[in-house]
Formats: sequence, structure tokens, C-alpha cells
Amino acid sequence: MTTAVKQLWMEAEKAVFRFPDAMTVTQWADANRVLDPDTSAEPGPYRSARTPYMRGPMDAFTDPLVEEIDVMSGSQVAKSTAIRT
Repeated sequence: MTTAVKQLWMEAEKAVFRFPDAMTVTQWADANRVLDPDTSAEPGPYRSARTPYMRGPMDAFTDPLVEEIDVMSGSQVAKSTAIRT
């Protein structure tokens, strides 16, 4: 086989077709989410450590065994932020 055939795809092209690393919702949010200054009291990078009590409900969104999520909480404790993630 020639070198040209072996190198048909560049590494960058191959990377597009790879599955992303498995991440929980909170891991993804910590790595990628940025809070808007117009809608957040603490704009900037999202930190799940700021609201650790929301990690369970957030990660339940992608758990295939979870069919329904109920959250009982006080007002303004990050529920809307969790849903937007």
C-alpha cells in the first residue's frame, strides 16, 4: 500500500468522527459553560462547586435509568441555571 493511500485522512479529519469523551452534565458545564452577565449574579465560567446540591439533578438528565426528575427547593437556588445547562 502506498503512503498516499495510508494517509488518506488527516488526524484533524479523523478527530471529527470520534465520539466525545463521556462526561456528566456537571463535568461538561464546568468545562464549557459561561454565565451571561445579563442573567447571572456571578457571570463568568460556570462552577458546579458553587451549587453542589444541583449536581445530582443535573446529572440525572443523562442517566438512562431516570424517567422523571422532581426537585423541591426554595426560590433562586440555581434551578433555572441547571435546566439551561
